[in-house]
Amino acid sequence: MHQRVGQDVAEPVCTWATPCTDSLSPIDLFVLERCRVTNSGFPSGVRQKQDESSHYPAPATGVQPQVDALNGFHPFPKRIRNHILFKPFAFILYPVVNLSSGRFERPPQRHKKIPGGKMDGMPTLEESIHKHLRLNLAVNMMDGGFFGLGWGFGSLGTIVPLFVSHMTTSALLIGLIPSIHAVGWQLPQLFMANSVSRLRRYKPMVMLMTIQERLPFLGLALVALFLGTLGNRLALVLTFALLVWQGLGAGFTANAWQSMIAKIIPSDWRGTFFGAQAAIANVLMSIAAIAAGYILDRIHAPFNFTLCFLLTVGGLILSYISIGLTREPMDTEKTIPERQPSPWKGGLELLRRDKNFTAYLIIRALSQLASMGFAFYIIYGLLHFGMSDLTAGFLTAALMISSTIANAVMGWMGDRFGHRAMLIAGSVAVALSSLIAWGAPSIGWLYPVFILNGLANVAIWTIGMAITVEFGNEETRPTYIGLSNTLVAPFTIIAPLIGGWIAETAGFQTTFMISAIGGLVTAVLLFWLVRDPRPRGQVERD
Repeated sequence: MHQRVGQDVAEPVCTWATPCTDSLSPIDLFVLERCRVTNSGFPSGVRQKQDESSHYPAPATGVQPQVDALNGFHPFPKRIRNHILFKPFAFILYPVVNLSSGRFERPPQRHKKIPGGKMDGMPTLEESIHKHLRLNLAVNMMDGGFFGLGWGFGSLGTIVPLFVSHMTTSALLIGLIPSIHAVGWQLPQLFMANSVSRLRRYKPMVMLMTIQERLPFLGLALVALFLGTLGNRLALVLTFALLVWQGLGAGFTANAWQSMIAKIIPSDWRGTFFGAQAAIANVLMSIAAIAAGYILDRIHAPFNFTLCFLLTVGGLILSYISIGLTREPMDTEKTIPERQPSPWKGGLELLRRDKNFTAYLIIRALSQLASMGFAFYIIYGLLHFGMSDLTAGFLTAALMISSTIANAVMGWMGDRFGHRAMLIAGSVAVALSSLIAWGAPSIGWLYPVFILNGLANVAIWTIGMAITVEFGNEETRPTYIGLSNTLVAPFTIIAPLIGGWIAETAGFQTTFMISAIGGLVTAVLLFWLVRDPRPRGQVERD
């Protein structure tokens, strides 16, 4: 028991050895109990001696300092733990953080007065990044979760094609819907490279441009509501105009968003972050997709699609609020040239200079061709094995579950063993998936086909994004991101067309065998020609 200065009544206060727990929430108590298993009740990386850190000035003589029981080592700040948007994700985010005990250390000590100079009290960029790391991890995982929740109600792979099928029976137009988004996401990124590379803060551009990928769903809700008044032809034109707007909006946002994530998330956390974010998004997307199915079944048109698109807007608004809570420090250390070459000229110079990235880019394009058989697994099951709708649903569930688990596990392993190793594993999964599909004697063999398909998709997209942002530094990273997406976009479009042509002329099994060979070739080329751009343990800024 100690007496505070200026008070007559003694009352218990918190000390480093005996923190107060009277006002803690159940989550706080859980984390506190977990931390007691380490030395003196505190995890490694937390300073316990007050005179060793400028963050905790020495108290007056004879007075114990009063501190929060979890100050300095709780995985997430109190203002985030108590936020209403955080609660649904609490027991998902804590296990992710627990994988890295002791990694949330205090930021390095801030600058002191320079002898003979002025007081420099501002933290460096690295210090600011570590200071806000816990908050940024939390809010950006929430961003991905709410985005997935909204996306499940307005999926471009299921809900939107079903909506368009009420206006036209053209298989070509319906098949274009996912491609519009894929091309819209990839194609504009190189054209945004110069604008993004000149920014000292990426968040303002992200917040402005991401509106363009969210607002079109409100337009789709209005088109669905007034479908009877507009007529099929006009409604179809408006729908595809909105889809093009949405795809391009995603593409114009993508470079700045990836650059912001690469800036605020240290390199040894990015794989874990991308994987965990995608896993949370997949879970909530699956839940929303099930709910959307009930809505479409129980509510009469056009109100069923209108409600689905409005729920999509609601999820995307929550996602927008979450990403708005991101704290991105100003990069005053970044060198911005007065004049920059065009993105294409600068990109070609970068490709000539960085042979490792050039090899990676060629292999990334090849991976799109190697995975061309994925689009025909369901059709093959229907035509070759007479697959029922129920079995198709089970296979889709196997794909979603394997993708969710693979996102978390492969992202975490990539941070520790290198993302190149995960890309090689994904290429092997492409080969095995295609080989099993080629020789499958019964419908039951399609389950490992779809499970391996999920692993391969994670390697191609999630791990591909994680390794791409590790090339270059703050000045050149937007160009790397732009090249790795814009130059690959044509192969993303061509791959399913080539696969379809081969399937029609030589059969599905020929397509699967070519995909298997492509997967093995991709794995070998990754092993021999590509090295991890940022070896484990290297500091974030060169």
